[in-house]
Amino acid sequence: MTRKRKTEHFLIDGYNMVFAWDKLRTQAEHSLCDARDKLIDALADYQGASGNAVTVVFDAHKVKGGPGSLVAAAGVSVIYTKEGETADNLIESLAAVLSRDCVVRVVTSDYTEQIVSFGKVAFRMSAGEFAREIAAQKHSIREAYMGRRTAKGNLLIDNLDKDTAQMLENMRRSQQ
Repeated sequence: MTRKRKTEHFLIDGYNMVFAWDKLRTQAEHSLCDARDKLIDALADYQGASGNAVTVVFDAHKVKGGPGSLVAAAGVSVIYTKEGETADNLIESLAAVLSRDCVVRVVTSDYTEQIVSFGKVAFRMSAGEFAREIAAQKHSIREAYMGRRTAKGNLLIDNLDKDTAQMLENMRRSQQ
């Protein structure tokens, strides 16, 4: 009997990721909202290419009366914690629940969070490592695409298969 491969679920500490990733940190200096959106877009691309589930958690524990929220953005689960709840606490809880059914990878550079996550049968990855993994995946996809592209000219005839090109050439010659 073959064992079914367990799916992977990435739990991302959102603000930790924003401030660990140079291009997002620079964006956050101007607009934290735009940096969050760019992170979510990058995570959606990663999720689509890898097939792994992704949940990003943003701290909103200091928002007075904040009820917390869960939304889906481009297929990524985006959670804003409620007042008094930190992203670290929520990620710990989610890791414990999700680890029953899938391999959980917690992405954070918070050392305490990493230690707690190991105890809950989750694997740890620093935000910097994950940023490099996303960049490598993007590069790999670009290389694969560029490798499939042909260096043909702009003429229609240059972009046709041999049989179709020959058929059109024969038609052209018969009309002369």
